[in-house]
Amino acid sequence: MSSVNPEKLISFVIAVYRNERELTPTYKELKSLFSGPLKDYRCEFVFVDDGSDDASLPELLALREADPQVRVVSFSRNFGQMAAIIAGVRAARGDAVINKNADMQEPAEAVVRLVREWEQGGEIVLGHRLSREDSLLANVLGNAYWSILKWTSPNLPVGSDFFLLGRQAADAFNRIEESDRFCPVDVLWLGFNPRIVPYHRMKRLIGKSQWGLSRKVKAGIDGILHSSYLPIRFISVMGLTIGGLGFIAAALVAARRLIQGTQYPGWTSTVVLLLLLNGLTMMMLGIIGEYVWRIYNQAKGRPQYIVRRTWG
Repeated sequence: MSSVNPEKLISFVIAVYRNERELTPTYKELKSLFSGPLKDYRCEFVFVDDGSDDASLPELLALREADPQVRVVSFSRNFGQMAAIIAGVRAARGDAVINKNADMQEPAEAVVRLVREWEQGGEIVLGHRLSREDSLLANVLGNAYWSILKWTSPNLPVGSDFFLLGRQAADAFNRIEESDRFCPVDVLWLGFNPRIVPYHRMKRLIGKSQWGLSRKVKAGIDGILHSSYLPIRFISVMGLTIGGLGFIAAALVAARRLIQGTQYPGWTSTVVLLLLLNGLTMMMLGIIGEYVWRIYNQAKGRPQYIVRRTWG
């Protein structure tokens, strides 16, 4: 991949959910790269409409009408961003596949840097967000979200939902058949010695983010449970620790009772211990339940998404 081949195709995968008015500027910005720094490549756009209830789909169809390099995949309902990314990578035919958001917050020059790293042999290239021009609340939620993910995946770059896959890596990505997937972790799991491209996240100029607190919490839980057994190990360690402390406490109480005749009256301390232990038990059962729920989803064998129609 050290030399540029004009026959090579770069595919853009763009998940769409309530992104009306953002799609045309995003398309034009990326398209302009192929008359500039990426002029030696061909391009295609795979927009995946994730059940939008606004004017996103008509806007996409207008782009498709004007440019046959635009392909549109429309879901039967909203299945989530991860499902849209998976569908887009499966539909993409490029020698390199770039996943990018539809809000123009990843700068075009960062896209070029992804491609340059791919030209130099990087089969997987991950974006690493250094900073972001967002509101205080968005910054706090976003930083907390990625901090939680890095707790179980220390090598996961912040903002790595912006990434490039070479053809071999994209084919390997498409062979993963799991429910409740989390794409940045899946990409990191593939190996291929990922390369990192730092970028600055731009301010959103059109529309508003659909990633509210509940979506971030769910995605954070999916990312943690999808990538690590650490929560289960936490339960084991906590159980052994509490059991050991309980055994030591019981031995001390029994020894003082037998040797010194000391009694330990105290209704309050008993109730506090019961509440604490019951709370820990319920938390541990909740963690186990999250894993069991994902096993149940996997066992049902339902598709991750349903395509209503494709154009192109």
